[in-house]
Amino acid sequence: MRFVENWSEAWSAPNGLVIFSGKDCLNCKELSAQLQDARTSDLNFPTGIVAAWLVKESSAAGEFRLQHPEVVAAIDMLPFAIFTTNGIPTATVRAATLAGLTAASDNP
Repeated sequence: MRFVENWSEAWSAPNGLVIFSGKDCLNCKELSAQLQDARTSDLNFPTGIVAAWLVKESSAAGEFRLQHPEVVAAIDMLPFAIFTTNGIPTATVRAATLAGLTAASDNP
């Protein structure tokens, strides 16, 4: 699976996925490795999904926090994934795993 550099591209896409992680989060590193090796079709994600990965300590995550404080307030366990449709959150996954992401993408 490929990740775009700019989170806003994923956020505003018809089918988007933004995943928050932490630089010292072992579960985040594991999920990242699993997603890097996976094909989008293997995960049952929507066709054409645009995904972004944000490390919570990064300046890009700071920009996201300024623009979407209500979304950031809900982030309590990493990795935290947000599925979107044209900038509107449709599903979230706390302590995200491959199984959790697949289930959430099937039931937005």
